[in-house]
Amino acid sequence: MSSPPNNVLVFGAAGAVGRAAAVSASKRGAKVWLAMRDTSKSIPALRETDEKEAGFVRIQADLTDPSSLKAAVSKSGATIAFVYTIHQRPDHMKSAFEVLRDSGITNIILLSSFSVRPSAEEAKNFDFIPRAHAEVELELIASGVKHVAVRPAFFNSNMLWYREGIKKGELELFAPESRFDFIATEDIGAVVGTLLTTPSAWLPENEKNGKSIYLCGPKIMDRKEALGVISRVLGKEISVKGTGEEGFWEQMQHLPRPVAESIFAGTKRNIPPNTEYEEGFWVSAVENVRKYAEREPTSFVDWVKAHKDEFEQ
Repeated sequence: MSSPPNNVLVFGAAGAVGRAAAVSASKRGAKVWLAMRDTSKSIPALRETDEKEAGFVRIQADLTDPSSLKAAVSKSGATIAFVYTIHQRPDHMKSAFEVLRDSGITNIILLSSFSVRPSAEEAKNFDFIPRAHAEVELELIASGVKHVAVRPAFFNSNMLWYREGIKKGELELFAPESRFDFIATEDIGAVVGTLLTTPSAWLPENEKNGKSIYLCGPKIMDRKEALGVISRVLGKEISVKGTGEEGFWEQMQHLPRPVAESIFAGTKRNIPPNTEYEEGFWVSAVENVRKYAEREPTSFVDWVKAHKDEFEQ
């Protein structure tokens, strides 16, 4: 295995995946530059002492501001970057990818979505979440930069949508029987950290300029079962009742309507006997976590224990 690049550029470190990716890449020997719109802001769950110990360097950069991207690449000397998908950009991030490429970035890791299936070309015709990610992936492909589109499925942290009901001890769910895989953001970040530090190991020359990697959590279960896990960890009863479509829209009113509509469609697609987790496909996506994170995937119960305070805030 080749030695890690000296410098890697991580966008979105304020988010759970970006933060975990930065920590993972640093532990693997990379010099990590945290690309931030506002470098004075605190980063959730990253203490200042830990940031200094890891040797992170904050650098001003905005994926919607080409001049800042050019300056960040020049100052950091990075040749590889982790970026997240920005929804509803008129050019689907085309200008960002081109500036990064022209400034010296030769490899990009993109945080995409499990919903981009079977290909970006086909998914661009689907509902909002797969379409938005697919359109960005297609622009990344068109840029010619070597890349990996990381496509994780249902984030454990999505259960924080129901925090208020969990605190009250009762909540209503649309289609509580719908089943998901529950992947930890820390696992996604660990995968990204490996990809950032060993690009030659995951992108053989014969794979054109890029590839996609699907990631899933280690157990498929419905949200009622997941809430049972949360109930046991918190040591409190949580009553779960089904609700109709009106209840769903009320719960998701904090989200943009197109995003909520896409979540609604995805929930319906996973009501048994229907599923997006065909057994062979799901098994291979879980194995990808083991392969790239180089450890066992995090169980939902362990994740809840680590994030217990977030459910009680």
